Amino acid sequence: MGIEWGIAAFMLPLSCPHPSGSPLAQPSKATTDRGRATGAAPSSRHRVPALRLSPDPTEVAKVPRAFESANSETPANSLGEAMKLGLPDRCGFAFLVVLVVSIGMAFRLFALQVLEGAQARQLAERIWLRRIELAPARGIIYSRNMQPLAASQQTYSIWADPHALRVAARKVWGKGLSDREIVTRLAHSLCRLLKTDQVSEERVARRLASHLRNRSDGRPILVRFIWVARYLPEAAVANLKHILAAKRTPHHRSRTFDPPEWEILRAGIGLSLEMRRVYPFRRLAAATLGFVNLDNVGCYGVERSWDEVLRGKRGTMELEVDAVGRPLPTGYHAYLPPQPGKSLILTLDEQIQRAAEAVMDEAMRKLKPRKAIALVLEPKTGDILAMVSKPDFDPNDYHRFPPERFLNHALAFVYEPGSTFKPLVAAALLDSGAITEQTTVVCDGVWKTDHFLVRCWVTQKGIAPHGAETLKDALRDSCNIAMAKFALRTSYQRLYAVLSKFGIGRKLGGFSRLRRSRLVRPA
Repeated sequence: MGIEWGIAAFMLPLSCPHPSGSPLAQPSKATTDRGRATGAAPSSRHRVPALRLSPDPTEVAKVPRAFESANSETPANSLGEAMKLGLPDRCGFAFLVVLVVSIGMAFRLFALQVLEGAQARQLAERIWLRRIELAPARGIIYSRNMQPLAASQQTYSIWADPHALRVAARKVWGKGLSDREIVTRLAHSLCRLLKTDQVSEERVARRLASHLRNRSDGRPILVRFIWVARYLPEAAVANLKHILAAKRTPHHRSRTFDPPEWEILRAGIGLSLEMRRVYPFRRLAAATLGFVNLDNVGCYGVERSWDEVLRGKRGTMELEVDAVGRPLPTGYHAYLPPQPGKSLILTLDEQIQRAAEAVMDEAMRKLKPRKAIALVLEPKTGDILAMVSKPDFDPNDYHRFPPERFLNHALAFVYEPGSTFKPLVAAALLDSGAITEQTTVVCDGVWKTDHFLVRCWVTQKGIAPHGAETLKDALRDSCNIAMAKFALRTSYQRLYAVLSKFGIGRKLGGFSRLRRSRLVRPA
């Protein structure tokens, strides 16, 4: 009885509240039972408050009730209640985090798919689509006799993907090669296949090794397309065409015996059909016709003035490629054929043009002028049958000539009409009724007024003045003084109206980009 009461008295302070009001750690029931059975003494690190032992039965009865009340609140119950109190808060916080992340991802997906969808699609197409522009055939320029003065001829142009070539070369030749060694070996292999002197190894190597940099920040740009050679005849690219065509038949027997550089060329070399402008008569009417540059754009002459009509519309070919730029056999493929341009028929007569140029060539050799021009017109219709401008050039090899020869001096500059203007003045005088065919004036060789001085050409030749001249005599003798006196008998307004009807000062329709002479309007 006394031992049990002492144990109970010992365990009582552990379950009682701390004097400061905070509960102390309570032992489990198993520990209490073990202590009661073994009679173990309390640990020295637990300070037990002094308990007055008394045989009073009332106090002994109080101890078991206090002990039972303390054991009723076990640590497991306290932990469960704490979890019940904290679980809703943590679940709400986790739900809030998931909601915020989901909303952010939804907004980002909306921005990528809707707001930035067009830009993202363009970026993706630039990576996995290769687009090749196909130049159309320009329209033919005919003479009035339907002889072609300018036509288009089918040729082949070689293009390359430098990045794909470098990747394929390192796979075949090894990764230790530098870019310079790769382009040198590829240029040598490619030029051996081409049967032409238009392409050199140095030029090909320089093009394959070309690097581009961003203008804004100077960072290098990955080059995926360059022109290696343009406008080559079919005979020059026959070997290369055969090698590139073999890649479309992967089970071809000869592929096992192909040199390794052929596999590299197949990975990044291609051929494109292009139309080249040719001029069958070479220098004939060169300044009038003009020429076409490498981009199929008309320069100078008719080629430039009528470029929109002659050039047609470009076509495109799109191919789906892999990571190294090789076309996928079963990938996306689209082809939009080019539309050829319209043809023109000029008023030039190639036979008269050839005769006029022969005369001007002889004059250039004998007189050695800086330039010379010649025009041959149809009197009834005003059609230009021949137009010569010397010195000229060959439009087939225009890059070998200085640019000043490209100008058509018959149209590019304004000239004083001189005596050719006198018949137009005579027509204006007769139309206005200011004079008649019998009206006469006197030519004294020199006519001096307060505002101007007019000399007749007879004074330069030392010939006697013409004297009395009618309008017919003035036109026959080309008398400057007589025509000037006749012209002053009508008003400038009347003279301007008649000259405008003749087309003086009006821009030519076929050469819209050339200079236009000005006829001063009357006040």
